[in-house]
Amino acid sequence: MERSCCPTARSYRGMGPCCSAGMKSIPTLETCATRAQRLNKHPRFPDHEACRRIFRECCEFYLKLYASSTHQLILARMELEILYGLEAPRVRSFFPESWLWEVHPVTDRSGLMSFPKYLPDSLTTWEIKAVEMSSEGLCVAAPLRVQVTQMLSVDVPLPYSMVRGEQVELRGSVYNQHIRDSWFCVTLAAPPGVCLFQGKRAGLSQVTPCTRQPLRAESVSLVTFTLLALEVGNHRLNFTLTSPLGSETVIKTLRVVPEGIRTEIPKGGTLDPQGVYGHMRRRLEFANNTPPNLVPKSSVDRVLSISGELLGSVIAILNDPAGLSQLTSLPRGSAEVELMGLLPIYYVYHYLERTDRWDVMGADHIRKRMELRRKMKEGITSIMSFRKKETNSYSMWTNKEASTWLTALVIKTLGQVDKYVQVDRKAFYLQTCQAYGRWGGRYRADRLPHGLHAIGIRNAMAVPDCSLQEFRDVLDHAAEYLSQNFQRLRSMYVRAITAYALVLVDQNSIPARQLYQSLQKDAVVKGNPAVIRFWKEKDSSPNPSTPSKASAQSVETTVYVLLTALLYGNQQYAGPILNWLTQDQRYGGGFHSTQDTILTLEALTEYSQKVRHAELNMDIRASYRKKGDLKQVSLSQKHPVAPPIQVTHDDDVIVVTGSSTGVSVVNMKTVYYSITHSNEHCHFELTIESHPAVEQSTDPMLMSPRIVACAKYNPPENEVFMESSHTVMEIHLPTGVQPVQEDLDMMQNSLESRISYYEIQGDQVLLQLDSVPASNYLCVGFRIQEMFRTGMASSSLFKVYEYHAPENQCSKLYYPHGERRLLRLCEGLECQCMAAECSSFKPPMDLTITADARLKAVCQDHIKYVFKVKMESSEAEGDFVSYTAKIKDVYKKDTEDVKRNTEVTFVKKATCSSVDLTPGSQYLIMGTEVMQIEVNRSYKYKFPLDSQTWVERWPDEDDCKDSTCTDFVKILEDFSFTFLIEGCGLK
Repeated sequence: MERSCCPTARSYRGMGPCCSAGMKSIPTLETCATRAQRLNKHPRFPDHEACRRIFRECCEFYLKLYASSTHQLILARMELEILYGLEAPRVRSFFPESWLWEVHPVTDRSGLMSFPKYLPDSLTTWEIKAVEMSSEGLCVAAPLRVQVTQMLSVDVPLPYSMVRGEQVELRGSVYNQHIRDSWFCVTLAAPPGVCLFQGKRAGLSQVTPCTRQPLRAESVSLVTFTLLALEVGNHRLNFTLTSPLGSETVIKTLRVVPEGIRTEIPKGGTLDPQGVYGHMRRRLEFANNTPPNLVPKSSVDRVLSISGELLGSVIAILNDPAGLSQLTSLPRGSAEVELMGLLPIYYVYHYLERTDRWDVMGADHIRKRMELRRKMKEGITSIMSFRKKETNSYSMWTNKEASTWLTALVIKTLGQVDKYVQVDRKAFYLQTCQAYGRWGGRYRADRLPHGLHAIGIRNAMAVPDCSLQEFRDVLDHAAEYLSQNFQRLRSMYVRAITAYALVLVDQNSIPARQLYQSLQKDAVVKGNPAVIRFWKEKDSSPNPSTPSKASAQSVETTVYVLLTALLYGNQQYAGPILNWLTQDQRYGGGFHSTQDTILTLEALTEYSQKVRHAELNMDIRASYRKKGDLKQVSLSQKHPVAPPIQVTHDDDVIVVTGSSTGVSVVNMKTVYYSITHSNEHCHFELTIESHPAVEQSTDPMLMSPRIVACAKYNPPENEVFMESSHTVMEIHLPTGVQPVQEDLDMMQNSLESRISYYEIQGDQVLLQLDSVPASNYLCVGFRIQEMFRTGMASSSLFKVYEYHAPENQCSKLYYPHGERRLLRLCEGLECQCMAAECSSFKPPMDLTITADARLKAVCQDHIKYVFKVKMESSEAEGDFVSYTAKIKDVYKKDTEDVKRNTEVTFVKKATCSSVDLTPGSQYLIMGTEVMQIEVNRSYKYKFPLDSQTWVERWPDEDDCKDSTCTDFVKILEDFSFTFLIEGCGLK
């Protein structure tokens, strides 16, 4: 090998990493040419084309080596790296620790103190360290190491979560530190919502038998349990170890989630009894219908929040331990998200300071005021970690290229925060700004960097000692550029930013006034006089009352116009804009995006300061339309935020107030699981596959199962950009699976990196990319490890969206490789609940079931409906199969709307292979669950085919070919006649 490679190796001196990257296999298994074409530029290798060529040569050499000497592949690649001087030691640096902090005041003059401390149940070594703080300084004691151990113990890991209907094999360990042999058994006790293989009833629980196994001295023994999740929720599992050497019980919680896709819908409105915003409103109504795609046998969670301050809900979030993570559910890791952590704190602090309303923070508002200042300082520190010292600009990602529009946003933010927390003046240096007011770095034209820079610089000039001539020159250049080019602007969003930037620089600007007037003409207005007013691009959703699909960009556009109106002092015009901004924003549950969150908070802050409302004194009553009162709340200046209200009934909610004063914002958040997800507003084409391991392969990428996900941008009509903006891929992993982080690291940090940042959140892998092309698929991939064997596996979700327009999501369901079947097969009572989510399909033409037996089954109290139906069609929907049927006869029903010839839907789990209803055939079906769904002021009905459902084929007499069929039909006809005449009166 050295003879063939040495000449090439010498020619690669200085470019060795380009060759090393080419010799590594990747999970997507793309060709060397494709990989070389996508190789990223790197400052260490200015000759990018040479790096590509070397990468491709080494990649192709590696493939030839693999084809000819697969048994020596790994050693040969190591030899190549040594030859090129590329071998690097494996770095192990991630050693997470658990920190438990406690503060104990020392009151005894002797300085001595003692107290008991109970350590957690973890079997580990704790390091305890005392740090003394006093007026004389700090004193740190030598650490004390406390080892927590147990001579005999059991541990059974659980998956992060599992889906209802899935079966999982748990594999645990029994640790014996004794020096003698013995025996042991481990039993598992589970509540009714979990089915255990070989479990037996013990009261309300199920318990597995105690099967003795040998226990060797100083050894580890394996234990296994197989369970099936029947009900959604958190289930307590008790693992009990029994042995002559000792015993213990370990309690763990199994989290079971519904099938389908988690869906969140916000609704909102404003109570304005005195017409402060220009339109009097004392009543709001929220329709609470059953969602049409609701997963069978799953709940709908609804929360009603009422706030008497425009920023009231944000203030409540700042007081909540969960904190700012509630404001937006977008992935973290970027400088933009760090700004998202700082700006809400600043706006609340700024609002409370300017209005002198600190009393709304509660009795200890002095401490909370100091806490907010501390958090602002921490936020500034976090943002400064993204600063490029050589250019004084800011990058979206650590150690990545600078971002033009982000730098403008940071400069603006630091200029605002400096009012309350001093910012290092170096943060405002602008020596790399170009002549027309733009920093170097990546940007998209639709972000209009010149307008954003003007806004940022104008805020920075308010900082003491920063009103430099250099700043004025840059600001003048940016304003001049905008003034000269504003007439060419077509995008509503860009026009709104430009108008605000020009007014901020000079309120007498003629271009600014012209832009503002043109925007006023393009407003979408509802009501006369106006009730709501907002702006959207002309090709977006036509519905003026619903912002959801008009998107985050509509919110941003509308906020910039609102800020412009406030600068002009046009508060009356701003009122209907505030109505629209507050009606559907998801306070307490995440806005559309980071930018619309930041801008909306800024607008609310400015409006609240400029428009003085009447003193808040409001009594509000929330009630159901049909089912009575829900809650009554009173809001005042000192108590402007009401606790969240749980809405538990499927009934419309009405919120009313009387002759109160002030303004309150009411929001309803609905969360449920849907069978499928609409891709109506999708702008990507998606593919995703789960590949099984290739057993005979020696390639590390083929020896393990892999997930490969691809996306291609599908630009909207009239879109000028052939790639997406900042994009997020969410890959939900199958139950019991973990990603190989080495592959994720390579995708983020190698020469051919494809992602800017990744994070693992529970059972999700979140990938952030700068862009996705429209010309070809961009693929990512990683190996996976099966931590738990899973049967009856449900589908998993792959979702892609642009970071600044997350409402336009694209989704695709995929299934893990392998068969969707039970892990363990059994008969009779020992595992009678293993298929409990599937309906009972009666044997064909069973003459042992008499007409009287059917009558008794029908007349049971828990049976809600009994129909004779004819199947018309079937359709697969995610983890379910839906059957459309026409009702031929009604024997029992739970609603008056169902009658002969009514079209209904039956729904079963896709994994229930024992039930397959054939179109054209007739069936007798009885069950307990009914789903009523309102569609266009009428109702449709769905019936889950679950374990309580009786399904029986009802042959047509004309189709019978033998006496068995004829006799069977006669029994069914006897049942039908008897029931229709007598009903359940005599049963």
